[in-house]
Amino acid sequence: MSTAAVRQYTVTADWDAEAGVFYVVKSDIPGLWLEDANWSDFCEAIFAAAPELILANLDGGLEPEADLPIHVMASAMQTLRLPR
Repeated sequence: MSTAAVRQYTVTADWDAEAGVFYVVKSDIPGLWLEDANWSDFCEAIFAAAPELILANLDGGLEPEADLPIHVMASAMQTLRLPR
């Protein structure tokens, strides 16, 4: 059993209001560039693509069937007008 620290991979997402999709802004996973109109589908696509992309681009001594924590982050901002 390995005692090495488990690396967490972070994906930062944003919403493109004009296109109507969430998209990857920044990622620790090289080659991960996805978009989807639905947040749940977007996250599932990331979770599906991440293991193969990590193995292909970052191997770095990962063991087969290693657990890969993936943290998908997004924020929302809107300017609101106060009522009179």
